[in-house]
This record gives sequence, C-alpha cells and structure tokens, in this order.
Amino acid sequence: MNEETNDMSVKDEYKHSFKKANSTFIPQAGHDPTLEFYIDTITKEILSENKKYKCNSNLSHKEHQALKSPREDESIVIKKLTKVLL
Repeated sequence: MNEETNDMSVKDEYKHSFKKANSTFIPQAGHDPTLEFYIDTITKEILSENKKYKCNSNLSHKEHQALKSPREDESIVIKKLTKVLL
C-alpha cells in the first residue's frame, strides 16, 4: 500500500512539474486607438437592447404550431430523461 501511495505522489509531482503558471498579463487600455474603437463599438452593439437583427424561423407556421401544441395539451405529460440509452 505504501509503494502504491508513493507511485501516486511521484506521478502527481511529474504532472505538476510541467504545468505552466497562469498568466497575470493585462494589456494596457488605449494602446491601439483603432482596436479600442472596434472593441467599444462591438461591445455596445452586442449589449444594446435595441436589436437590429431579427432571427427568422425556418419552420412554417403550421410546423411551429405542431411543435407547440403538445406542450399546451395538459393530457400529454412530458418528462425529462433520467437515463441515457445507448
């Protein structure tokens, strides 16, 4: 048992000896005005509540209703899968 524990500690030391330390580098803001403008513009567009782009469905109205109707039918019980079947 002692030899097995020793083998595990040697393996752990070996794995961690090659691990690179996490970087703490943070680039200076304002270093490249063009890049800063791009980042600010994209960030504002992504976070804006007024969305210009509308996502169109590839389903027809009938197909959408056919998928929606079983959810609204209280006689049908839909449960989450508890087991993975392969």
